[in-house]
Amino acid sequence: MVGSVDDQVFWELLAQLLDEPHYRPQEEPFNTVTVPKIFGDVYDVLVGLPVGESVDLSSLATLRRQYPPSGGGFAGAFRYIRIRRGATFPGSPASSTARKFSSMNEEVPPWMLTLIPA
Repeated sequence: MVGSVDDQVFWELLAQLLDEPHYRPQEEPFNTVTVPKIFGDVYDVLVGLPVGESVDLSSLATLRRQYPPSGGGFAGAFRYIRIRRGATFPGSPASSTARKFSSMNEEVPPWMLTLIPA
């Protein structure tokens, strides 16, 4: 399980978990303008998840079947990925990034991912 993932890290990770290459565009960084365009309907469903709710990622898009090995690490696939919208607490930043930067005031609820290997 991966917990309390901030927004930017979440979309980068999601791009690696989904099968279609258009989720991993070359020479196009992820930002608040490009992420909705790149992820389309998947983005709409995920950002619409109420805090505490979850969804099976395979119900939104095809999961990647194989990940390239990296330095003797995981080279298989995931048979199940669940995404849950985490909570925020007024006055207390949810992510470690927001805790480091007190001026960060646009923090979104964090993401929680449950990854079950195949």
